[in-house]
Amino acid sequence: MAWMVLFLGLLGPAHICAGAGATKLKVYTWFRYTMGTKGGDIEKSQFAVKRGYLRWEHKFSDAVRSRVTVDIFSSDEGPHGAGLKLKDAYVEFKVAPEVELKAGLQKTYFGLIYDWEYITVEKALEDKQKLVASRDYGISVGGYLPQGYGEWRLEVANGEGYNKAGKDVDESPAYLANLRVIPIPGITVGASLLKEGGDRLLVAGTGRAVLGPAEVWSEFLRSEKGDVVSLGFMLMPVFGIHPKVDIVSRCDYWDKDVDEDGDSLTRYIAGLNYYLIREPKVMVQAFWERERQEGEDPEDELSIQLRWEFASGKF
Repeated sequence: MAWMVLFLGLLGPAHICAGAGATKLKVYTWFRYTMGTKGGDIEKSQFAVKRGYLRWEHKFSDAVRSRVTVDIFSSDEGPHGAGLKLKDAYVEFKVAPEVELKAGLQKTYFGLIYDWEYITVEKALEDKQKLVASRDYGISVGGYLPQGYGEWRLEVANGEGYNKAGKDVDESPAYLANLRVIPIPGITVGASLLKEGGDRLLVAGTGRAVLGPAEVWSEFLRSEKGDVVSLGFMLMPVFGIHPKVDIVSRCDYWDKDVDEDGDSLTRYIAGLNYYLIREPKVMVQAFWERERQEGEDPEDELSIQLRWEFASGKF
């Protein structure tokens, strides 16, 4: 609650200047214990706040709204054991009944990363393999297909992600296209493309099938950077065995260079999500992960995470 008071104090002048409209504040917190081992030896054992989102959303009118998100998290990069990241800073304009334009720091509309809700504690495959960051600076336009058959998005961005700015951003912008189609209720298929300069091309195919209490997520990735071609996939079944409990498993494969031997990795994840409250979300996640780089000892990680979120009323 102290975070909320601090955030209200910081945003007070901004709210006064906002004029007509409605403001809403949200807080998302992840408190996690992680134990990592390699070759049977413990290499990591720690508690940490892995996410501390402070989010300000303001609706100026039915056609204009904005979002700013700051992430305060445990980190050894600063002198006080905490780090700070700007994760969202955009304004959104409704330019047609089913079309919107966003400008600023926003989601990267590629593959599964833009709607990844961390059903496991692990990142989406393209994020984990450092192909695409979850946010980037740019402009996007998108909307919904007629009669609820899906959505589309076009985006131009820096291409380096939200962690890079200034001299770390090159002169070649990234161009993205994303399409999701729902041919029948419960089935979603998608395709994404990212092109940057003359030597970087990413392609993703995604799928999601909802079958009663079960759902299956899948993704195929192909990356070209210069002369290096990489390939990989993710498969993640989720089973709702109780209104409060989901069992989750996941398998990743990634070949960093298809022309080289000995550089592929496999990743297996299994665990459960226990929802104390589904909305607003209060949940416990417990997951085991094993990652094996070809030719090396496997690395195991146990993660137990408490997640909670809440929002203020509109004011």
